[in-house]
Amino acid sequence: MGHKAHIRFLADTDADLAALMQMFGQLAKDENDSLTYSDPANLRASMFLPNSSTHCLVAENERGNVIAFAVFLDFFSMFSGRNGTYLLGLFVERPYRNRGIGKSLLKKVAQHAKQKNHGFIRWLVDENKDQALAMYRKLGAKMRQGWVISYVEGQEIEDLIKE
Repeated sequence: MGHKAHIRFLADTDADLAALMQMFGQLAKDENDSLTYSDPANLRASMFLPNSSTHCLVAENERGNVIAFAVFLDFFSMFSGRNGTYLLGLFVERPYRNRGIGKSLLKKVAQHAKQKNHGFIRWLVDENKDQALAMYRKLGAKMRQGWVISYVEGQEIEDLIKE
């Protein structure tokens, strides 16, 4: 495969969705994440809605197997007053890391942001992922300290509604 992988947008196929779900699971395992993840039917319903603001790029190896992804969405920042791109996740399977695939995916996300006239790209990085942080800094990313990720899910959403 060398340093190149074929990058394309996720297709609405069972094979693509299964590969993406497998990588979501691996990423959750790598991150020791106990969150509950979607099934392929929910993923399909969310990713392929007409006019969806959620996008997914995948990278394929020379055999056409999906080996990496970048999931991102278009959003508005009330602080800057501009639209931007939010990178939700970037993952490259272990055997394909350190080959420039993550950087290639980020470049495609940047092309999307430029095409949409977005003012910025934002994402979260685990502070313990030294290799990822180094790559992002090398690409010119700035790091902001002091924010805490907050979320509610499942029954907590129902409870919030009832409050």
